[in-house]
Amino acid sequence: MKLAIPVLENKGEQSPISEHFGHADYFAFAEINDGNYEINVIENPMAETHEPGQIPSFMKENNVDVMVVRGIGGRAIQFFSDLGIQIYRGASGSVKEIVEEYIKGNVEDKEYEVQDKHHHNGHWGVMMPRNGKRGGGFHGKGWLLNAYMLLIIAEEPSHGYKIAEKLIEYGIDLPGISNKGRIYRFLADLETSGMIEFDWDTTSSPPKKIYKITLSGKKYLEDIKVEMTHLKSNIEKFISKINNLNG
Repeated sequence: MKLAIPVLENKGEQSPISEHFGHADYFAFAEINDGNYEINVIENPMAETHEPGQIPSFMKENNVDVMVVRGIGGRAIQFFSDLGIQIYRGASGSVKEIVEEYIKGNVEDKEYEVQDKHHHNGHWGVMMPRNGKRGGGFHGKGWLLNAYMLLIIAEEPSHGYKIAEKLIEYGIDLPGISNKGRIYRFLADLETSGMIEFDWDTTSSPPKKIYKITLSGKKYLEDIKVEMTHLKSNIEKFISKINNLNG
């Protein structure tokens, strides 16, 4: 029988399960025979975008019998059920741990609420000015990440993978950079806020969204520049005072 698990990264049998199902960067497949198993991890070809039922159909085409996930929506569960694929929710750990527990009969279907929602302003969501006013300062841990994403898109219209690569190239070491599925969720927030828009690149397979900055996004970058200039001045004063203490 064949088991599939959405995972965050390709570390073979040590790949950790992804919080999200459809936007996972990779899928791990486990061929199980007589208590033995073989693991194969592939990139999720639909991590950026997919239609309802597309991933369940993809799993059926790959002869998957069982899908072990962490979080998944009710509609997707129905698609899997219609295709005869059994779903186990609420799993945790690495592929190796999950597969071995499944072989032992210890994997159970448990209701699970995804902890990292698709839209979540104020934590990892889109940057927002305090009090809703431009120039009023930014809050939320994700504002710097979103600022860099806007900058990259302003420099050149790009798809999600290229944006993620550019962030790493620019040395932005923030949680979520290695998880491209999370990058797409940030992009969705920026799109909802009117900072970016996209065109479809139909020359690739599957088609990709090419994101470009809007007029609102360009104006917002100017606001960010003002905020960063002010922040830079304060940081320099703070460092200077520390140096005086040490002097």
